[in-house]
Amino acid sequence: MLRGDLSDIRLLGDSMLAVIREETQTFDVLSIASDQGKPVFALAEIQWGPLRDAAEKASKYWYLGPLKKRATYVISSLKEWPQYARGKLSYVLPCEGCSKCFKSPPPPPPQRWWQSFLKTENNTKVLPGKDYSNVENNECGLWHNIDIETINFSAATQNGLQQPNEDFEAPSLTLSIGPNDLLKKDFIMHGWERQLSCREMPHTTKSDRQLVVREFKLEPEQAEGKEAWFSIDSEDYEAMPIHVCLMPKKIHLFCQPNTT
Repeated sequence: MLRGDLSDIRLLGDSMLAVIREETQTFDVLSIASDQGKPVFALAEIQWGPLRDAAEKASKYWYLGPLKKRATYVISSLKEWPQYARGKLSYVLPCEGCSKCFKSPPPPPPQRWWQSFLKTENNTKVLPGKDYSNVENNECGLWHNIDIETINFSAATQNGLQQPNEDFEAPSLTLSIGPNDLLKKDFIMHGWERQLSCREMPHTTKSDRQLVVREFKLEPEQAEGKEAWFSIDSEDYEAMPIHVCLMPKKIHLFCQPNTT
């Protein structure tokens, strides 16, 4: 039995145990909006670029057996070179709380006379949270704009990170931007490195530049007559301008504490 099959079996077993033990955790959600259709929601990662495209074509080379996942990067570099994904990226940095994004908590509902005799959750006192109304942060809500040219772009929630970013207490997601000045052999080696970590999130390489942001906008530059695609939680979507917002701690899922 292959190592990948054993990992899938263990993952399935852990999931069943979490349901039986009623163990749940809260997870962040990505809201991905475009001008076409309704928003798409994701839990883990968005991928875009030539490395993603090459990985998706691996199944076409089924006749190469276990080598197909490596060969796809070699064949991709021979068919077309250079390969880059180009576009415009705008992003907002995380904010731990300030007067710009501070929202006063809603007032508690009026209490009935008879509720004072009952011990209910609605009858418990709520401790006041930290007051951010006097905290100043000039970067809060400020959009930063850059042009990108890369072999790989990914956006991952903290759910998908093997080692969540502990430097930011504020809700955030991590953007990984791959290099753009590569030889064919470097492209192939980056693909193989990415393939070795295919079961990890996000799908990145060691040389990727990383940005920690709160939300971002991406406008892919599409060459005439050529299709481009996103992978959103491993599902394919046509590449188009998108606005991605983080919805922190939005969903509860059955999950064992040691499996995230």
